[in-house]
Amino acid sequence: MLYFLPYLVILISSIGIWSGTAPWAGFIILFVLFPIIEWLFKNAKLSQKTTSSDFAVLSMPFALSIFLGLSLWTAKFTGDSLQIAGIIFSSGAIIGGFGITSAHELIHRRKKWQRAFGVYNLTLVNFAYWGVEHVFGHHKLVSTPSDTATARVNESLYHFFVRNYLGLNRGCFKLEPKKYFTYWSLSLINSLLVFHFLGLKVLLIWGGISAVAILLLLSVDYIEHYGLLRSQDQAGNYLGFKPEHSWDTESPLTNYILFNLGRHSAHHQKASLAFSSLDSNSDAKQLPYGYSVMILISLLPPIYFRIMKKLV
Repeated sequence: MLYFLPYLVILISSIGIWSGTAPWAGFIILFVLFPIIEWLFKNAKLSQKTTSSDFAVLSMPFALSIFLGLSLWTAKFTGDSLQIAGIIFSSGAIIGGFGITSAHELIHRRKKWQRAFGVYNLTLVNFAYWGVEHVFGHHKLVSTPSDTATARVNESLYHFFVRNYLGLNRGCFKLEPKKYFTYWSLSLINSLLVFHFLGLKVLLIWGGISAVAILLLLSVDYIEHYGLLRSQDQAGNYLGFKPEHSWDTESPLTNYILFNLGRHSAHHQKASLAFSSLDSNSDAKQLPYGYSVMILISLLPPIYFRIMKKLV
């Protein structure tokens, strides 16, 4: 049942946005309350075996569609700048945290309709093309200099934002040019529909929500493989992926809200495995804290470098 924790956060944030009393609630839960919990319980470990039905991820597109619609509709009639900012950051953090994470789970599935659900989640924040590069680019090139989503040693989060975003666009265009143009065209059509029915203000707010969600995803990319490179053979070919080429975390909170994303090395070893089937791996590199804390620390590059230098 704990894998349904994201739905409680979505509900609380929806009430806060709709009522106008706490539009920042979602953002505060994810980036104030959760980091405090992870900091205080940094030694807590997730159970070796976890169980949950696929309903936890398969229902996310429906929940987030309602949530995004509510957020945009409320924003249309809100004139307070602070409330609008709260809607942008709370909605962006929730869709970036829960929506893109569940999309990540679904785009690796074998069933076409489940992959379609994953792509749909990504369209909510205009980022469908990421799925193409992630599946066919990142999973092949992970922990090599050619991988746009593998952060280099002493590369700041902010430099990584630019390099990864541009790189994943190039990667998607190179891998699947037809899908690349299709997904960008879909974003354009959706933007025109939002503009037509809700106006320019709401379109800009949706753009802000998308930007927050995308930056959150890129932040997760940053910490998952930071500074880790695979070895080469005598011919210069990179050896296969091993657990030590990923940063894992057994933080219960991270894994319950992000569908075991913290068991990232197991995911890279067999990407089609459902989140509930991912086991911990003692050979993987271990982050000192869960994702919420590590993302906040990564915003301060000197501190992040100092912490990670000892671990890399």
